[in-house]
Amino acid sequence: MKVRFLILGFIVLITNDLISQEKDSLRIIQIDSLISLIPYDIRTNDNYSNIQASGLINKKIFGLFKKQIGSVSSEIIYHDTLIYRISNIYEYKKDNKRLIETFNYSDNKLIRYEKELTIQTDSDSTSILKQKILAYFDNNRLIKHFDTINDNFIFDKSEQIKVTGMASIEIYNTLESLRVLNNYAPGTPEIRLRKQINE
Repeated sequence: MKVRFLILGFIVLITNDLISQEKDSLRIIQIDSLISLIPYDIRTNDNYSNIQASGLINKKIFGLFKKQIGSVSSEIIYHDTLIYRISNIYEYKKDNKRLIETFNYSDNKLIRYEKELTIQTDSDSTSILKQKILAYFDNNRLIKHFDTINDNFIFDKSEQIKVTGMASIEIYNTLESLRVLNNYAPGTPEIRLRKQINE
């Protein structure tokens, strides 16, 4: 009798695990489908607007002097108060690093995070991939992630929390910027801003 209950319990656990994996796979397909609807060039679709920002990355030396260590550019695609994509490109002078981070949202909640870190070699125009991460989220819960990591970086629980925190900060800052911009330039489909980051 106990053996039957153990076998039945084991079958129920395996079935629940398979159903959960199937639901996550369907959610990933749904997320990719939602993201494919967002145009990369908003001029092809009047339903979307964008904000472009670019600027410098500075670092304080000895707490007194600022030294430029790189540049940053961002693009935000939105409609009214719904943010769909925030893409940031950070280029650092040291080691010729280039970091591209893209946050994709649905109902202002993170659904997909992409990160790519490359280093440009001095000798030619090729670049070396250090990190590439593609992570899917559902209500701040990591569904699945795919990664290619060629350094000591680990996409663990603390990194997942950091990513969802950064996504929330990006949304908050963007919505605040939109609120201010709509007071001064309502209905403007494309906005360009200057940005400065201090490390």
